[in-house]
Amino acid sequence: MLSEPEVAPLHGGFKEGWVWVPDEKEGYLAGWVAKEGINNERVVEGEIIMAAGAKVKTMPFHALSQMNSTELDRVENIGELEFLNEASVAHSLKLRYASGEMYTYSGLCLISINPYIDLPLYTDDIIQEYRGKRCDQNPPHIFAVAELAWVNLVETGESQSIVLTGESGAGKTENTMQAVQYLVSITTRPVNTAVPATGGFEPSNVQHQGTFLTGKENSTINTTSILPLKLKEQLLQANIILEAFGNARTARNENSSRFSKLVRVAFTKNGSFVGVYVDWYMLEKSRVVARSEIEQNFHVFYMLLEGEGWRDTLLLQAGTQEYEYLKKPQEIDGVDHRQKWHLLKNALDIVGFTFDEQLDLFRVMAAILHIGNIDIFSDRAAQAQIKSNVALENTCKLLGISPQSFSQSILRPRVFTSQVWITLTRTRQQAIEDLNALCKTIYEKVFGFLMERINRALDGPKFNSSFIGVLDITGFEMDRINGFEQLCINYTNERIQQFFNHHTFVVEREEYMRESVEWPFVDFGIDLQPTIELIGATGNNGHTGILTCLDEEFVRLGATDTTFTSKLHAMWALTAPKEEKLVHISQSKYTPAQFSKGFIIQHYAGRVEYQTDGWLVKNKDLPNDDIIRVMVKSNNQFVSDLFLGLVGVGGLEVQNTVAFGNMKEQFVKRPFTAVCKRVCRTRFLAPKI
Repeated sequence: MLSEPEVAPLHGGFKEGWVWVPDEKEGYLAGWVAKEGINNERVVEGEIIMAAGAKVKTMPFHALSQMNSTELDRVENIGELEFLNEASVAHSLKLRYASGEMYTYSGLCLISINPYIDLPLYTDDIIQEYRGKRCDQNPPHIFAVAELAWVNLVETGESQSIVLTGESGAGKTENTMQAVQYLVSITTRPVNTAVPATGGFEPSNVQHQGTFLTGKENSTINTTSILPLKLKEQLLQANIILEAFGNARTARNENSSRFSKLVRVAFTKNGSFVGVYVDWYMLEKSRVVARSEIEQNFHVFYMLLEGEGWRDTLLLQAGTQEYEYLKKPQEIDGVDHRQKWHLLKNALDIVGFTFDEQLDLFRVMAAILHIGNIDIFSDRAAQAQIKSNVALENTCKLLGISPQSFSQSILRPRVFTSQVWITLTRTRQQAIEDLNALCKTIYEKVFGFLMERINRALDGPKFNSSFIGVLDITGFEMDRINGFEQLCINYTNERIQQFFNHHTFVVEREEYMRESVEWPFVDFGIDLQPTIELIGATGNNGHTGILTCLDEEFVRLGATDTTFTSKLHAMWALTAPKEEKLVHISQSKYTPAQFSKGFIIQHYAGRVEYQTDGWLVKNKDLPNDDIIRVMVKSNNQFVSDLFLGLVGVGGLEVQNTVAFGNMKEQFVKRPFTAVCKRVCRTRFLAPKI
């Protein structure tokens, strides 16, 4: 521990003493300011003796950060630091993390650093410790945030939000479920405490007991509801199902959520539990057919291959190398998929899926693997043909469709136009794109079916109720190779960050107004608007964003990934950044990629390079109309129902959509309609280990 000697004021604004010195490897290192001086450029600098190795460095004072006294090293709220600079915050978080303290407050925001090990932080005993307590009566915890949200809901009668943000692998999904479990637990059992809860860090008249004190004399409200243990178990098992179908192994996370979700925990006006509803956004369905070499498909496919007693029924063989959608240069070890399979089957049973529903579910999942193995080649006329193979037969058996009709819809689809049917020919690439689009559509529809059945099991009585929404957004991604999916994810995170920038300072302004303190309000949410418009502008203001441009190119005859990228460069790139006047402020956020087909965007989290190879194909959301009509005619009612909603009037017209057009409502509007005025924010970090 660094000692605190006598200090003397220095001209540079520091005191003679300990400071943080920037370091490329460690971030910051401790150093001692021995003396000051002014260099030839009239910059005040100091002679620094480094704590490690006693080396001497000469640094300008503006590059240094003041160090707090040692008694503030591990404060529970970094807002209490005397010197609130980046180095001091990082140092405090690092010390807390090293001592097993993964949670820290920053004002009313909770910061969490993923420990990557199981810690005894979520037991029933700890739930009881946080129940009915103010935030400052216990160490920082996700339970304290959930408690705060519940108290605010009961005190104000308004719905609340807990929003979890952070990079992939930072622990958002685990904490989402812990927050939900806490809310369910505290409102479905009595508590032996009468300690006031809080709407913040100040005392409140709300108490957790068998009754709820409203603050009105002789007024009590029951806050506990009788909840069958079966429903609590279903909540736990539902998470296993969602992980199997919605999670995958990525370069940074062995169990990465590839979708975003909003878990609504509903309550009566007096705070009694009603039920749970899960809404979902942005499923990365393209992962079904393509992903980088070091990543895997969704977990459920690997579980299927270990399904004892089911492989014969599903016409499957063991081994991922047998399937195009699963094979990799080398298999990734370390996961017991057979055990995971048994856990998934048990979870489906507990949540209430019948045997027939499970059979239908696994049939279509197996069909996806067989579709990926259908061998398509080009004949001499460059037209697509299908080799007679087992994969086609197995696909049709599992989906309950005619092999002849299915083959025809792939190779020679019929289109109804101008009151007449026209038969088209397809190239090999077009046929493959249709099959990939079919698999993505099947997976998305099945995922929607799963969510509907889970919600049916978890949802409570239907009447007007408030809710606490726990929003788990897919984290910002900045990988070695970034594509269409990363742009959509990062666009959502950009908008969430803008929302919080605005919300934080609006709340701050309201506090200043209550205290009659004059303060020039600055809306820092505006700072992110150029990047948001660059990606999502619809053209209404005369400028077309990247995603809208992609939709336009998708329907343009002869468009390719190259023409799409060139169009973006023409609209947004600056040919002479130092001299040319900005036509639109968003141009400052866009740079053409130098050595690849793509572009670079300056996000709030850093510069991200996106490669545009395959974007037009990925933007295709549905297979051709004829394939959909074949699916609707399936003799398997489950398969037919999956596609029925895609058929228009008379069964002829099919709803034709593209990926961004279909996702726009999800990641532009829906999450934000669920984020209420009262928000508890949590920020999750993945340590660099």
